[in-house]
Amino acid sequence: IDTLNEESSELRFLISSWWEELKVKEFLFRLKIDLSSEEANCLIEKVGFTSMEYRVKRSDYTRLEKLFLEAAELIIRRGEKERKTLREYIIQEGLLAERHPAIVDIGWGGSMQKSIFKIIEKEKGSATKLDGFYVGTNNRMKSVRDLGMGADGFILQSYPEELSLYTIWQSTEILEFMFSADHPTVLYFEEAKEGIRPKFSMYNNEELYRESAEKVQTAAFKFVNDFLDLINKEGLEEYIKISDIDSDFYFKNLFNLVLNPTIRDAEHFHMIRHLPGLGETYEGDHIVEYCNSYSPKALCYRFEHAYWENGFLVTLSNAQKFLLLLFCKKYQERRRMRKQIKKLMNQKHPKWNF
Repeated sequence: IDTLNEESSELRFLISSWWEELKVKEFLFRLKIDLSSEEANCLIEKVGFTSMEYRVKRSDYTRLEKLFLEAAELIIRRGEKERKTLREYIIQEGLLAERHPAIVDIGWGGSMQKSIFKIIEKEKGSATKLDGFYVGTNNRMKSVRDLGMGADGFILQSYPEELSLYTIWQSTEILEFMFSADHPTVLYFEEAKEGIRPKFSMYNNEELYRESAEKVQTAAFKFVNDFLDLINKEGLEEYIKISDIDSDFYFKNLFNLVLNPTIRDAEHFHMIRHLPGLGETYEGDHIVEYCNSYSPKALCYRFEHAYWENGFLVTLSNAQKFLLLLFCKKYQERRRMRKQIKKLMNQKHPKWNF
């Protein structure tokens, strides 16, 4: 972050996707800015928050924006420090020495690609090239392509934007679990005796999460290795070059999971706690939460805040679903989208029978 104003995309990025119900102090803490307790209290009072312990609601969005804008100078100063260390890390890892570097990530909007591009561009000027290869992308990737970079996703490229976004919403936490690294989230980089090293979050490092992800990944690698033992390498390369690969076919089981989960699927993912992109200030929630209430308000709240909506729905009784249908507008919209995407997939693959 080198600029911060009302028009900048960085402002929205700081607030993040899952910002409701967090305490004001958590937003300030995750910035790692040089701010004393007294200065922090003055700052939150100035923008209209009552205390550090106050939990931010949807109606507080404007106050939250003001909070970051009031702290803009400190945030930019912190950004300069982190950018310097990140630049040294990129040099250390050899990225600047590459003629045409690329990154590989799960997705979705290309924020990491844009951030790295900024640094490479500063070092290499107009000759900068940086492409991105993703499992899936959403409409925010347009801002990456507008900068002249390649950014391609493997799944859902041939679907209408609304429906591909819906499937990404449904599968994000599951994919991030499957593709997770064997370490916690990287917050920033810092100097160490052995060179520039990542600083990890103190959260999202649950043993169950790591062990479960490792089991999935080990099985996946075993399948790939078995497959490669059976097929000629040159033949595989030729197939990839000449074939119009239908990525949906390879993700059939994933789509079936996210759109048609069983109660057993929901129970398994209830054990997995997902951490959204909020640094080290939030311990996250289970991918599937349970709700025993028959209150329309409680049901609507749970559905609207569910990571995996279809996983949540399969745990409900028919009466609870009927109440959602009557009182929850978002649920009504999602039912329509779910039907549309199932219809599209069945048209492409008639034997799938979603």
